[in-house]
Amino acid sequence: MSLPRIGAETVSNYDRILGIPTIVIGILFGYIYLIFNKICIILFKKLSAKKWLSFIGTVLGGIILGIIGTLFPLTMFSGEEQMSTLLLSYRTYAPIFLIAIGVIKLFITNFCIYSGWRGGHFFPVIFSGVSIGYGIALLLHTTPSLTIAIITATILATAMRKPLTVTMLLLLCLPFRTIPWMIIAAFIAGNIPLPKFLRSNNKK
Repeated sequence: MSLPRIGAETVSNYDRILGIPTIVIGILFGYIYLIFNKICIILFKKLSAKKWLSFIGTVLGGIILGIIGTLFPLTMFSGEEQMSTLLLSYRTYAPIFLIAIGVIKLFITNFCIYSGWRGGHFFPVIFSGVSIGYGIALLLHTTPSLTIAIITATILATAMRKPLTVTMLLLLCLPFRTIPWMIIAAFIAGNIPLPKFLRSNNKK
């Protein structure tokens, strides 16, 4: 299944004024992703240190995934189908709930990858950015497509440190008219030095 495309919307001066603050918000969520990443690296490194403990990681990953998936179905799978659900019904959810779903997805993505489950982080992180972006847009009363573009670009660029790659990949699902803001957001997020405790082993 391919990523659903978010439609273009008119951007107001109010959106432009809040553009830079939104980038800052996105970077903070990018740091949250990297913190989860670091925690999972430490946890599963300890589990894999002894052979008789290594299988516990995979079992633990399955249990956590099952519990979270039961409580929050939107966090399941890679996120393409769940993005389609959000596109149609995001206004029926509370902004805080949408933000929480995005953060939970950032956690479960790292947890599943490091526990040994197959899959990558790119599509799940896009879903997180979309969910968080919708939540922020509802809170700030900004244009959703632009807010999503900025939030998703900053989270991915903070994690991947490759602004151009992030921008090109996000064109799969975001409007072309958001390209300038995606470039700005990804460039800023991808070039701000990470806090020292997040600089090593921050990618899978």
